[in-house]
Parts: sequence; C-alpha cells; structure tokens
Amino acid sequence: MAFEILDSESTSLDLAAGATVLTHVVPETRVCSVSIRLGDGVKDLDGNGGDFEVTVFIDDNAWLGGPDLQELGSEPRALLQTQSFVVLAGEEVSVQIKSPNVADTDVAVAVSLVSEETASVLDVTAARNDIIAHGDITWLTPIYDDSSVLEAIGSIDAKLVGRVVTSQPVVGDGEISSPVIIGDDYLSRHARHFRWSVTPPPNVDVADASCQFGARHQSLGDSFLVEGTVSEEADHWVLAFDLPRVETDGMRSGQYDWSVQLKDEQGAEITTIRGKLEMRSKQT
Repeated sequence: MAFEILDSESTSLDLAAGATVLTHVVPETRVCSVSIRLGDGVKDLDGNGGDFEVTVFIDDNAWLGGPDLQELGSEPRALLQTQSFVVLAGEEVSVQIKSPNVADTDVAVAVSLVSEETASVLDVTAARNDIIAHGDITWLTPIYDDSSVLEAIGSIDAKLVGRVVTSQPVVGDGEISSPVIIGDDYLSRHARHFRWSVTPPPNVDVADASCQFGARHQSLGDSFLVEGTVSEEADHWVLAFDLPRVETDGMRSGQYDWSVQLKDEQGAEITTIRGKLEMRSKQT
C-alpha cells in the first residue's frame, strides 16, 4: 500500500488548553488518517500521561461525534494516530488535541495528514497482464470504489474467471493484513466495512444470491459469522459486510481462519475466497 502526506505542521502549543494543530482542504476524495508526534526532546510532555483528546473535524462535523481518547503513559515524547476516515473532495479537515495535564503548556507538536493512495488503472492493467502471463492470482490493495479501477477490473478476460479482487487490505496469500480489533465496529457508514469484488458464478442470479463472512480460531473455537449484501457492478459482484462489535465481543486474540461464501436460491454454498487474519484485543 502506498501513502501520500497531504499536509504537515510543526509548532509548539498549549495542549492543556486544547489547540487546533492542523487544517487542510482535501482537493479530491481520499481515505485519510492523522499522525501526531508530541515532544521533540526539548519541549516535551510533562510525563503524567492520561487520556489525551484527539478530535477530527470534517467540514465542522466531528468524526465519530467527538474526541477520540488516547491513553498515554509516562514517556515525555509520544506518537498518536487515528483510524482511517473518508474525506470527500473539497472538504476541510481540522485536527484538535487536548492534554489532561495542566503542565503541558508548551509542547512541540508535529502532525501529518496522510492519505492511502488507491490503485490506478495502470496498476490494474499491469496486474491483469501479469496474471495472464503467469496464471497467478494478484491482489490489488486497496481500491475504495474507484470507478475507473473497477472498469479496468471488468476488462480482465476469460482467463481470470473465478479470480477475486478485494478492496480490503490483503497480501498475496490472501491474508487480511490489518489486525481486526476485538469489540470494534467495522461499519459501512464509517468506511470500515469489508468489501470484495468477485466474478459472478454461472447460473446464479444476483437477486437470488446471499453471502456470508466468517472466521474461526483453529484451537480455541471462537468464531463469528455475519451476513452480507450482494450487488452488481458492471460484470462483477460486490460482496459487502458490516462486522459490528457484538459479533466479536468475548473472542480471544490469535490467528483465525476466515472465508467468504456465496449461496444461491437453493442454498448451494460457493466459497469464493479464504485466508487467515489476526484478531487483537483493544486496551480501551
């Protein structure tokens, strides 16, 4: 996955009072995140730690409805990062941070707004040619509904029937590379849902198809199974899944086998993709 730094700011601020550390207008729709470094060896945190408030505003709308509390330890220098969020073309992103410690009145702050770069048509075309030449599955990461990329995927010829392209972060052997956080919400309204693009199976109508996404620990037996939606885009199907926190609450950390399957109107099961993922507990 490639990244692009859209904007960076470095200054010294009174974090005890709360301060806006970055403001930037995003010219085109992007998936972004924020990285914040506190302290520079001279103007450092006071070392009392605690819950720091990081609030991201997108056109004056608070992302997730308010501050993201990030607990820091006693180190005088720290790194904070947000989860990914979607910014539409022309929207302004501003980032505020507030320290719980009254002594943090002059702290060096370096903040960056980072964008996850999407695959281009040239990337997809090159991947298609490589698949045709070598007969291997190539994973494209990530796509995020880029219509031109989807059109390029649609042009992959008959040699690729049954192959799968996914818009979730994966690696060549089919693993979901980013850990799934136990008890987190992975929802479409936050642009965190799981979404795969697949070649439709023969003799199945999209209106009669259903899909499931599940994972199970090899020895513990912990598992989840969620229903998804099937929609048609050009000559491929999109399988989309929300994974709400109630589905993973109580599960234990570890490596899980996962798979995605389609069902036709008679209940016949067609596994379209499988792999391994890591599930981790959160500390909040």
